[in-house]
Amino acid sequence: MDRKKSIDKNRNQGSIGITAKEKRTLEHRKSLYEKYVGGKVHWGNFLSAISLLGLTELGIFEIVKTTREGPAIECLNCNKAFSIANIDELPAMNYITCPNCEYKFVIFFDMN
Repeated sequence: MDRKKSIDKNRNQGSIGITAKEKRTLEHRKSLYEKYVGGKVHWGNFLSAISLLGLTELGIFEIVKTTREGPAIECLNCNKAFSIANIDELPAMNYITCPNCEYKFVIFFDMN
C-alpha cells in the first residue's frame, strides 16, 4: 500500500497532542516493549497494552498470564475454561470477556 492510501485509510484516527519530550519518552518505552515481545509493535497495540497494564496495576482489571501454547484460558470468575480463536494473531496483551459468564479481564501472553 502506498503512503497516500495508508494516510487516507487512517483518516478517522485522531492524533494525540504530545510534546517532543513526551514523544521521545514514549518511543523509548515502545522500543523497550518491542524488545520484550520480540518484534515491532503497532502504536495502537503498544498504547493498548500499557493502558491495560496500568489499569490492572490499579486493580480495575484482573490479569491472567498464560502462553500461546495453552489449549484454553480459565476464567477468573466462573473457573470454566474456554478457547480463544486466532490466538497466534493476537497482541501480547488483550482485554477479553468470558463467553460463559461475561466476566471481563486481561490476558497476557508471557514471552519468557
